[in-house]
Amino acid sequence: MKTLIIGASGLVGGALYHQFRKKSHQVVGTYNTYKVDPFISLDITNKEQAEKTIADFGPDVVLSPAAFAHVDKCEQEPQLCRLVNVNGIKNLIDTIRNINTQFVFFSTDYVFDGKSGPYKEEDRTNPINLYGKLKLEVEEYIKDHLDRYLIIRTANVFGWERQNKNFVVNLISKNKRGEKMRIVNDQFGSPTYAPQLAQAIYCLVSDSRTGLYHVAGRSVIDRYSFALEVADVFDLDKSLISSITTSQLGQKVPRPQKGGLIIDKVEKVLPFKMYTSKEALAEMKKDDII
Repeated sequence: MKTLIIGASGLVGGALYHQFRKKSHQVVGTYNTYKVDPFISLDITNKEQAEKTIADFGPDVVLSPAAFAHVDKCEQEPQLCRLVNVNGIKNLIDTIRNINTQFVFFSTDYVFDGKSGPYKEEDRTNPINLYGKLKLEVEEYIKDHLDRYLIIRTANVFGWERQNKNFVVNLISKNKRGEKMRIVNDQFGSPTYAPQLAQAIYCLVSDSRTGLYHVAGRSVIDRYSFALEVADVFDLDKSLISSITTSQLGQKVPRPQKGGLIIDKVEKVLPFKMYTSKEALAEMKKDDII
């Protein structure tokens, strides 16, 4: 199986690259702004470049975790957010819609408003920020234009990564530097370990599954409680970690508060159970840093 991973230099893309390579597949990864060898350069907002990359490689499956994922900056730079998160993905979809290629798109629990989570696949969507709205727009575009697709909604992905941007790595780094962190205690999600997410995607692709799946960790937990779990597993100084409410924090861009994903559908077809948050952290501690 020839596999093209768009955004392989990121957390999810890197985990996918390692998972598919481990299974002896022919895999090509791409990067945009963060250069990583042996990945190739690709700007998905350039339609001609996207078309050439796909034509040259001829993939059986295209996985696209690439995104402009900074929620606050999406509101500050809406045109750039739309250019990458909608126009760029549409360039990929329009290129492969007439060839026998499966498309895997990575969405988010931010397509929900966070009033009554955790959520099943069939629950009503109602995004409350631009990032979630644009992800949902692409979901609908995929359903209208492709037959062979997987839409993967996930949440709170963490793990070792080259760019050290995710919540857990940030928490570990800052704590070890003696920095204090205030973590919200009323925003709930489903922490998801990137390597296991990649393993689940590999199983779905290999089994020729199509449609919409929620793929996330089994725990639904608030961010402060999760931070304390990180501290327990990695022997951090809990005195540097304090709780705060969303209203006290004063985030300019709203986030779903009662978020998280119900994963019953995917666990019925996977040969394993997704980790709880503490199980995932224990695996991360055992794994080598990329």
